[in-house]
Amino acid sequence: ARKLGIGKMHVLGVGEGGALAVAFGHHFPEHIRTSISINGFEGATWSGDTQKMLDLFYSSTEDGIEGLLKASSLRYRQKGSSTEDIRYLFEPLQKKERLRAVRARMTDFIQDIKSLYVTSMIEYIDFPVLIIRSDNDTVLPEKYIDYARNRISKVEYQSIGKAGHFAFMDQPEKMAEIVRNFLLRYP
Repeated sequence: ARKLGIGKMHVLGVGEGGALAVAFGHHFPEHIRTSISINGFEGATWSGDTQKMLDLFYSSTEDGIEGLLKASSLRYRQKGSSTEDIRYLFEPLQKKERLRAVRARMTDFIQDIKSLYVTSMIEYIDFPVLIIRSDNDTVLPEKYIDYARNRISKVEYQSIGKAGHFAFMDQPEKMAEIVRNFLLRYP
């Protein structure tokens, strides 16, 4: 940000990216205006369920990607995914260098979760944070959102009905409205 001449910015992330968006603000407070976490903050505990979900997210098979879509989106859970959807998501993973990067990210992410990297900084967050959680998120239990929500001083919480973990796929207009309204308060 410094090299680009960017002062303060808004950072948004989904899933693990939601927690990383908040972590960015913690590490670079001079550059953060707000942070938005959509179905993030999964780093509260490690369990076998966490491993199963990560296996889906970092899958490099067509069946794994289809399982990920069904687990993460009400739309895909109800109507299934098309062959084109699977091909679109699967194609980039066929390149060996990308597959290595995906596997390396999974290894790093597991370490982040096990070390409580993100959750340890939550109480020190001192900038506006919007936490959005989908009511039908089967990936991220509500207790993890509550953990963050109850410890960040400048937090706003919104929930979205009729959406899975990938709320932006299930309720794109509602997601945009919530994010836009939050950002308008912090220009």
